[in-house]
Amino acid sequence: MAQELLSIKNLSIGINGINECSDVVNGISFGIKNGEIMGIVGESGCGKSITALSIMGLLPKNAMIREGSILFNGIELSGINKEELRKIQGKDISIVFQEPMTSLNPLITIGKQVGEVLKIHFKFTKLERKTMVIDTLKKVGLKSPEELYDYYPHQLSGGMRQRVIIAMAIICRPKLIIADEPTTALDVTVQDKILDLLKEINREFKTTILFISHDLSVINKLCDNVVVMYAGDIVEEGITRNIFNNPVHEYTKGLIGSIPSKEKKGKRLVNIKGKVPSITIKKIGCGFAPRCDNTTDQCFLEKPQIIEIGYKHKVACYSTKRDSDINNVG
Repeated sequence: MAQELLSIKNLSIGINGINECSDVVNGISFGIKNGEIMGIVGESGCGKSITALSIMGLLPKNAMIREGSILFNGIELSGINKEELRKIQGKDISIVFQEPMTSLNPLITIGKQVGEVLKIHFKFTKLERKTMVIDTLKKVGLKSPEELYDYYPHQLSGGMRQRVIIAMAIICRPKLIIADEPTTALDVTVQDKILDLLKEINREFKTTILFISHDLSVINKLCDNVVVMYAGDIVEEGITRNIFNNPVHEYTKGLIGSIPSKEKKGKRLVNIKGKVPSITIKKIGCGFAPRCDNTTDQCFLEKPQIIEIGYKHKVACYSTKRDSDINNVG
């Protein structure tokens, strides 16, 4: 059985405001095994990206880990000093962001940017680095990598730039790649090619991938397991195909119901009413209760704990217990 590469336990992240610190992640726990592709899904503002940034040690200055553990390959990352963190960033853990132009320096050639992480972590010669960069650009499906080596980011298409970012992420053969909405800005055709590329990297190098998205249909194409986040909490998690075929939490049902498909042609898609609450609003009870059509008074008074309801399937919802009680009576 594969061992856990990343184990997050009771992680809480706060953001300092003008008057007080507001929690954006509320004591979440999950683990990723070696060679696994795990997805985190949820709307904007649910805590997905800031969770990823906390793993990389890239939290903004006004954010902090309030409590909890981030254990990566036996190393505790929460509270690790900057020098030790630099040895891991890029080499053992790398990240692919949504918009490549924010990650690429417009004034530096592609070859130098992709090779920079090799220069930081290894003592290769300039020629050895160039050879490895060209090989990696070829590996991510870029044609004429020898020419691209001297190109600048503005000379490439959006899909090509995203492949360059992935080349930067894999060139050191990291144990973990965090992909934060890497296909959102791309058209559907290019998106599918990037997803196929990530699958290939996972198969060939046994690289563990944490894939973050607001789109559950993308998660379904790529990920072995999925964590559904809402307002800083994990509301459901499990094997992706099981969650997709048998969603339990009303929020997960809404996300799946909003996905267009051939079967739904001509039918009205699900529209989850309302929006994710602001982090400045103190939440009492279930964070999703104000948007849910299946609530009782308890939902507004007490936060539900996440419980196991089946094989590798967990959910934080009082309606699960009610449904179970009804079935038992019947």
